[in-house]
Amino acid sequence: MKQHDRKNKAYENIFLALLILFSFVIRLFPVDTSYFFWDETVYLQNAQYYAGMPASYTELNIRPPLLPMMLSGIYSLGLDAEVWSRVLMAFLNSLMVLLAFQFAKQHSSKAAWISAVIVSLLPFHILASKWVMTDALAALISGASVYFFFRGIAQVPKAKKSNFSMQNIYMGISGLIFGLSILVKFTSIIYAGVLFLALIYLIPIPSWPAKLSSLSAPLLLFAVFAILPMVPYLAWSHATFGNLYRPFHDAFHVVAENEPTSLAFSLWSLADFFGLFIVIFIIFAFYNAFVLFCDTAARRCQANLHGMGSRAFFIARIAPCYFIVFFVPVQY
Repeated sequence: MKQHDRKNKAYENIFLALLILFSFVIRLFPVDTSYFFWDETVYLQNAQYYAGMPASYTELNIRPPLLPMMLSGIYSLGLDAEVWSRVLMAFLNSLMVLLAFQFAKQHSSKAAWISAVIVSLLPFHILASKWVMTDALAALISGASVYFFFRGIAQVPKAKKSNFSMQNIYMGISGLIFGLSILVKFTSIIYAGVLFLALIYLIPIPSWPAKLSSLSAPLLLFAVFAILPMVPYLAWSHATFGNLYRPFHDAFHVVAENEPTSLAFSLWSLADFFGLFIVIFIIFAFYNAFVLFCDTAARRCQANLHGMGSRAFFIARIAPCYFIVFFVPVQY
């Protein structure tokens, strides 16, 4: 039986690798370097600066550092930045398929494969994956933080010692990735709200006092590891600008000082760009949220919804993938 399981696992890994490779290819080709957005050129200029090369223009005081730091390696190796930046972005963003697979596999293999295939074929994600922008990449890294946070909170091993150690490992990884996501896109800090919702969803309300008490050390570890990757950047900011939080402050004012955009206008713009597809998606997403809420309420009350629970989990495991790779990238 174990040999059969290992064989199935090997096949699963092979097919998943092929799906990720397929996702990478359809995101990369054709490699179009005929134009770059303003934001893309700024990130490439910042990358030149981090590579120790002269840059004609930079926005170091309002742009997060991690993406241009990653791109700086391309300049250091003497490669064609316009081409290889597209390759790097397409490769990294194709890993969203792996994240979707791992998220949904917490329910079942069937849900995992459906989620992975859907994410690999999402039109907007295919379009945005090759852009030298922070949106899709921040969605990937923030989503990975949420995934490990879920695993940490839900960790219930048999042995108490194992429980503590594995929970701390998951929470530490989640915190580290969360800190990195903020360095990719400052507004990734809003995912802290998603993590709070995860606590509400995974822990029954009557169990909160005892459970939160047992989680105090893992949550503290999460916070420490979230701050850890930002310490060098904050030190650099203080040395460069004389202020620890100057980039965060300036970036906020760039967004806040622009004319506010209404929600209705944003939705209309999405509908104009994507057509009927976005309307269907919004209806589907809200339906998933409603079903997930009903399932959560049923489990809290220990009620039976005639099998609705299993379907709710199946749908709800796919729904976050839609939100992560579709809604988040189109937000500023």
